[in-house]
Amino acid sequence: MQPYKFPYEFETLPDNYSLIIYTKISSSYLFRCDGCNQLKSGIYIATHDGNYKLDIVCATLPSKIKHEAFEQPLVQVVASTRTYMFCDACGLRIGNNEVFFNSRAPWFTLHAHCAFRPHKLNHPWDSHALTLITPEDIIEDHPQDFNCEHCSDDIDANYWFYHCSLCDLSCHMKCINKLYRYSNINFNASGTQIEQQKLHEHGLTLVLSKRKRCCASCSRQVFYAPVFHCTTCNFIICPSCVLDVDASLFE
Repeated sequence: MQPYKFPYEFETLPDNYSLIIYTKISSSYLFRCDGCNQLKSGIYIATHDGNYKLDIVCATLPSKIKHEAFEQPLVQVVASTRTYMFCDACGLRIGNNEVFFNSRAPWFTLHAHCAFRPHKLNHPWDSHALTLITPEDIIEDHPQDFNCEHCSDDIDANYWFYHCSLCDLSCHMKCINKLYRYSNINFNASGTQIEQQKLHEHGLTLVLSKRKRCCASCSRQVFYAPVFHCTTCNFIICPSCVLDVDASLFE
C-alpha cells in the first residue's frame, strides 16, 4: 500500500530529522515505535528514510503537559544519544529517541507512556481497580514495605506504583507498563495473517501467547508476548524471527 502524506507536521521528531511525515496503513505490519520503544501494529508515522517511526499516539503528543504529581508544566523532549536521564515514575532510563516530558526547575522527568498512565486501572489479577501511588501519597495503616505481585521484588516507594488497599496488591509501574505494552496490537484479526512459505507450510496469525511456549526457529521461550501461530498444527514462531524487530522488545 502506498504511503499517505499527512496534511500537517508533527512536533515529535529529533532535531536533525525532516518534518515531512508519511503513514503506511497495514494491520499486519509490526514495528518498534521509537517514541516509546514498544512494539506496535497498523498505522505509523515515519520519516522519508524510514529510520524513525512513531505510532499515532506518540506522534500526536502535546508539546507541554501538566501532571497532577508535579506542580510545574512538563515540556516534551525527544532523547538523543547524549541523554542520560531516568524516569521519576518507573525508575528506568530514557532510551535514545524516546519521547519524554521534563522540567528542569526543579528537575522532574517522565516517560511519555508513564505520564499518561491513568490514576486508576483494572488488573486481571484483582477484582478492584488499582490506584496510582506516588511518593507524595500516604497509605495509612500499611507496613513500610510493598511487594510487587508481578515480579515478587520489593517496591521502592520513591517511584510510582499501583496498589489495591482492599486486597493489598501492589505492582511496579515498570511491571504495569510491561503488562499493557501490547495493548495497541491488533491480535487475531484477519489482517494480521501472514504467508511465510519458507518458514511454515500454513498461514500464520499474530496472537498473544498466554502460556509458556518455545519459538520453533530460535527456541527462545515466550510468555505473554506476541507470536505468529498456526491454528492447523499449533506451530509458533516469535516476531523477531519473522520480521525485522529486536527480540529485546519481548523481554
